[in-house]
Amino acid sequence: MEQLRLPVGIEDFAEIRRHGYYYVDKTQLIEQVLNRRNKVSLFTRPRRFGKTLNMSMLQHFFEIGTDPKFFQGLSISKNNELCEKHMGKYPVVSISLKSIHADSYAKAKAQLIKLVNREARRVQFLLDSDRLTAVDKALFSELLDREMEEDTLVSSLQELTELLEIHFGQQVIVLIDEYDVPLAKANQNGYYDEMALLLRNFFENVLKTNDSLEFAVLTGCLRIAKESIFTGLNNFKVYSITDTDYDETFGFVDDEVKKIMAVVRKYGEKYGCSIPVVLAGGIYDRAAAKHAFSLGVDGIQVATRFVTTEECDADIRYKEAYIRANKEDIQIVKSPVGMPGRAIMNPFMERVMAGERISPKKCLLCMKGCKPSEIPYCITSRLYFR
Repeated sequence: MEQLRLPVGIEDFAEIRRHGYYYVDKTQLIEQVLNRRNKVSLFTRPRRFGKTLNMSMLQHFFEIGTDPKFFQGLSISKNNELCEKHMGKYPVVSISLKSIHADSYAKAKAQLIKLVNREARRVQFLLDSDRLTAVDKALFSELLDREMEEDTLVSSLQELTELLEIHFGQQVIVLIDEYDVPLAKANQNGYYDEMALLLRNFFENVLKTNDSLEFAVLTGCLRIAKESIFTGLNNFKVYSITDTDYDETFGFVDDEVKKIMAVVRKYGEKYGCSIPVVLAGGIYDRAAAKHAFSLGVDGIQVATRFVTTEECDADIRYKEAYIRANKEDIQIVKSPVGMPGRAIMNPFMERVMAGERISPKKCLLCMKGCKPSEIPYCITSRLYFR
């Protein structure tokens, strides 16, 4: 039997299935989304929980013109009635906001316009549709314009769903991946309020009282950032990592971990090396750690919960800061190498957020992408040294 390749860094479902990569079957998500039938569902999970791959899988299942071969042998293929009724039956609008990385509101808005342009180009067959009027086509042309006005931008997805429904005679599924990345970047660079207002209008137009919407699925790391941008949506359901609903469709369950371990071990034997497997996510106490090791993994990653334990060698004042922190004390900040993360606000972080640079006295070469002459502060020195 041919050994499947490991899909390192591949987030496109079609590419994984087309080229024979190893795939952990999460197609039960399709049935769950259809059975619950929420108008708008938001899934919040940490990074590396397979959000983007799941969104790609949903798009390839529902979108008109899909290749049914992608789903052969997967769990969803056993539900013939569901596949017959829903596979390849819907127009789909799919965008990911993970690439919006900008140091100003103007640049972020320009990047969002670019994303809308790209999605509109994907369905530019609408320009030749005999079901769209000249007015409809003129409206669609505005969605291809790199210089579109803000009032067009905030209505762009709603208008795109309307045009697709006219062409296909079928309501539209909307998929929005990593909805909160632009907000995290805006928070780091001082234009949060402007970005929150833009996205609130952008999302509300397509998700609220949109007669062309079949349903929508959104993903992100955070439920809210400072304040909800989904104010006014009464058709909105949030599923976090602590909910039992959908808990097996993001990340891996025990049996899946064991199967992954078996595949990794075969690769190790093939290439004469040991490939360590580290399990992360949901490990909060001794029992969870013990269970993780019982699956055969080589290591585990434990983050926030471990900081306050006796075994952690962090300074007692650092531990106490964790314990005393309230929800409103936690903010999204940018690390020295540009990655978003959570931090407890204190006088030091307030200085950083205000734009002050605390230059490191000595570089410990702990991060490859770090530039000591440019970074706002050194993580290692602030965590380890006084």
